Amino acid sequence: MGIKERKERSKVKVHADILKAALCIIKLEGCSALSMRRIAESIEYAVPVIYEHFENKEAILVELCRQGYETLISQVNKHSKGIAAPRERLEIILNTLWEFANKEQELYQLMYSVGIGCNNVKQTFPEVITFNRMVKDEIRTLPAIAKGKLAEDRLQCKYLTCVSVVHGLVSVNYFMKDIDPAINRKVLKDAIDHIVH
Repeated sequence: MGIKERKERSKVKVHADILKAALCIIKLEGCSALSMRRIAESIEYAVPVIYEHFENKEAILVELCRQGYETLISQVNKHSKGIAAPRERLEIILNTLWEFANKEQELYQLMYSVGIGCNNVKQTFPEVITFNRMVKDEIRTLPAIAKGKLAEDRLQCKYLTCVSVVHGLVSVNYFMKDIDPAINRKVLKDAIDHIVH
């Protein structure tokens, strides 16, 4: 391996270490504890090294969110592989979103809170467009819907209903920690029944 390749690998590793440290700080201490200096201390690098990779703290938060969306999309693809039925695929997408939000609580909350501050979420996070399209494609191909053409505004309403139910259920579960998992699954199933019909 040449010097150039070694330097590139080192640069990629430092970049990944910064993001990993930032997420760890957010999980342990909250987003308000995150700073360039705090990250540098955590991975034992000088602060200027952090600035070589990221312009500021906000750039780190945006990159963490992008990675969160990429992970979510990857998990949806993994769980839905080989599943042909549109309804079942829609259930898998919503359940995967639900599971991701519960397993990666801090990252999920960050993805939405950083998104709120963006002027153009779709431009900042093109992965959001990919996820939206995944959900809408399944809604479009549901047997009850595929018979007649669904107007774009109705499709958008059904999409928003899907993600709003999951997001709302996630929020309620963050607050009320004793909800039976079976009830959560039933709520998601009922929401899908409503969307389908």
